[in-house]
Amino acid sequence: MSAPLPDALQARFQRLIEEGLSGRAAALRLKLSPATGARWSMSIRRTGQARAAPQGRPRGKGRLDPHRGFFAESIAHDGDITMQELASALHDATGVCAHPNAIGKFLRKLDYTQKKSLVAAERRRAKVRRQRESGFRHRLPAMSAQPERVVFIPS
Repeated sequence: MSAPLPDALQARFQRLIEEGLSGRAAALRLKLSPATGARWSMSIRRTGQARAAPQGRPRGKGRLDPHRGFFAESIAHDGDITMQELASALHDATGVCAHPNAIGKFLRKLDYTQKKSLVAAERRRAKVRRQRESGFRHRLPAMSAQPERVVFIPS
């Protein structure tokens, strides 16, 4: 985002408009773009001054701030809830439609930064543990012994 042009330049532009030049002619004289001249002359006609439009994010806390309690309650109830599930629950409860990325940004702003474990919870189950051990004990040595028989299928 570019910085607004200096106030002194806007004041010189306004004097040229008051002298009777058109917005385009005043812009060309001050070596501004014709679009800037048109915008500033319209602003002078409407408000009496050439001012830069406000830049940056709008003031306020955003659309999701009123639902801060809902998010806190949902996360306290289920700490492993996904952003998609939060978005769906928010829509079902309040009718507010928010993208999961927007919810994630909002929660990071509130210092909810829980990371997923590097070890999947399923690995702790007895059946999965037995299957993994079997794989390491039987399948891996067999694949190492005859690597030409191993076929990789892309998912």
